[in-house]
Amino acid sequence: MENKDQELTAVLMDRYLLPFRRHVNPSVPTEKLKQTIEEMELTLKDLAPSEKNDEVKKIWLILPRGSISDYESYEELIECEEVHNYDEYIQRWEQEYPDQPTWYELTFVKTDTYCGLFINNKHIVSLVLDKGTVDINYTLEAAESFFPLLVGAAAKSMEMLKKGEYNAFVEKNLPYYYRTGVIKRSDEWKGDPGAKERIFEGLSEETYKEFRQYIENGENYQNKIDRLKEMTGNDFLRACSVGYKACGYKGTDLPLVDQYMMHADGRDDGLTGKGHTLNRSKGIDLDDPKAWDEWIANKDRNIGHPWEVCRGGNSTHISLFVWHDSFEIDHFERTGRLTHEEAEEARKNSGYYFELEGTAWTRACETVNFFVALRKAGYPVLLLDADPMLSRFNGEDLIGIVPRPVTPAYCESMFPASLGRILDFMNVYDEDMELFGDSIEWLPITPAKLL
Repeated sequence: MENKDQELTAVLMDRYLLPFRRHVNPSVPTEKLKQTIEEMELTLKDLAPSEKNDEVKKIWLILPRGSISDYESYEELIECEEVHNYDEYIQRWEQEYPDQPTWYELTFVKTDTYCGLFINNKHIVSLVLDKGTVDINYTLEAAESFFPLLVGAAAKSMEMLKKGEYNAFVEKNLPYYYRTGVIKRSDEWKGDPGAKERIFEGLSEETYKEFRQYIENGENYQNKIDRLKEMTGNDFLRACSVGYKACGYKGTDLPLVDQYMMHADGRDDGLTGKGHTLNRSKGIDLDDPKAWDEWIANKDRNIGHPWEVCRGGNSTHISLFVWHDSFEIDHFERTGRLTHEEAEEARKNSGYYFELEGTAWTRACETVNFFVALRKAGYPVLLLDADPMLSRFNGEDLIGIVPRPVTPAYCESMFPASLGRILDFMNVYDEDMELFGDSIEWLPITPAKLL
């Protein structure tokens, strides 16, 4: 059984991390593990919490590589033909663990009832603390051995922090792949011309020109577009069909409902009668404006994704939202931003309009094709994030670079608002650094602070 007096090394850390490959549901801790959690809390008690969450503490563990005796078995690697002789074994060891410190970010979350611990964004344990302890929990056996070593490593970092050495060392030595930065898209294109080609793939010069005109002429604002005084389900589906044809999708000769079901998410909140699972119902009368009004105003229907008209992942789909001015007017009247008389006057010019959203770079051309086609067909439509999207096509925007353990999506909160809207994020590797490393602006590392 390991203990906190033994030095935690990079080799041992990676070995201990192996059992923790998946998210774990909250567990009741063993008595030993609860004691170690209390030791970790005591070790970090002088560390100031995160500015964004006062229940979270973060600190870097800076570990030596350790001994080759703790590395993978030479005999097993020979048997599996991973290496063919001892020289290859040594070479493999030195490549995976150069003779330099290895970095692991420890994140400790602690409340009166819960404790969570992460290493480089990997969930290690999730513990319920208000239900006592258990005599044994086989899923936490590895954690019982692992945690005392983590406590010891965290204590060394805290000692550096208290001596005033920690922040300067981190700022100077933290590897690039754990840092946050930005690169101007045009600089990425200089290093990787193919990136520009990929951005424009599927977008004609004529459509791009029309897109630029709409945006640069100031036409992409609510007060610059018309309204539909009434609308039906088929009006919505026809708008979808216009976009599908512009994007070159298959099946655009099919009935409107079938086109929608072929390309949309399918969880349509009971709109078509053909939606998936909980969204399956008899549907509404798609030619009846009253049926549409009742459906869209029904607050109990929100169990689906009817506006996800081009299927994709959480951040890669395309949405065509339908709004009515009355939704906003009603809210403004309730909150006092409009008087009753002002609200009544505003309702006279109210109506339906569309908002199109699809900012993922992999769907950017489809989104622009969809948008331009709707505008040319006379639909009142706004493109969300239009200016940042135009900046992307112009190569003028910034790409956010996030630490390698972070999935490059939904990372807006990692960047200051002063940098503007950042649409795309990426991890960088050694080959990327060779292409455009000098063009990256690395952001300052948030210093650790003592209470």
